[in-house]
Amino acid sequence: MATNVQECTLVDFLVNRNKETVAAYLMRLLHRQRVQLVTMDMWHPHQEAVQAALPQATVVIDKFHVLKMANAAVERSYFQTWERSLTDRHRIAFTEPLTAWGNWETHILAYFDHPVTNAYTESLNNLIRATDRLGRGYSFEALRAKMLWTEGVTKTRRRPLERLSPLQEQLPPSGNAQFAGPLIGVLDVTTIRENLGVDIVALSRHIMADQL
Repeated sequence: MATNVQECTLVDFLVNRNKETVAAYLMRLLHRQRVQLVTMDMWHPHQEAVQAALPQATVVIDKFHVLKMANAAVERSYFQTWERSLTDRHRIAFTEPLTAWGNWETHILAYFDHPVTNAYTESLNNLIRATDRLGRGYSFEALRAKMLWTEGVTKTRRRPLERLSPLQEQLPPSGNAQFAGPLIGVLDVTTIRENLGVDIVALSRHIMADQL
């Protein structure tokens, strides 16, 4: 899934999580050069896709996955080290988080500079899986349609749109001999409705209420 964590919206639902699929999707994003942060779990194909399509973006590893591994390690350590030397057994118990730290240290620490998380994405992913089970195996197209086009869950906002007024559009270029002196631009400021994606909170409520 592709989400907008700042607006808490679902943007798109991809057929798989392969590097090629994700990279191709990101390459097609409008204004992709404006993306500054990407939060994800520790999945190298996603990181490589982001590096290829959004080289300017900072990757931030979701703290949930780091804490989950650390908590599991603490539990293993608690039961495995009580009768042996803590130093040796701790290292064994903490193999998974230590490996993750070695592989993802920069991106894990990026959270402290950019405290973003994809927790809503993870939660929605679980709800989508539950919906798929209840639907006894929806086709990908049917499941994607339910997620993206359910009535009443789209999040929008209005943003200003500047354009030349009809008068300005009819004026010839300033270099035309008929007009002496510079032309004064007349701006007609209106607004357009911008689609931010599917509101994850609203969609989650629909799924839990069985209203899809």
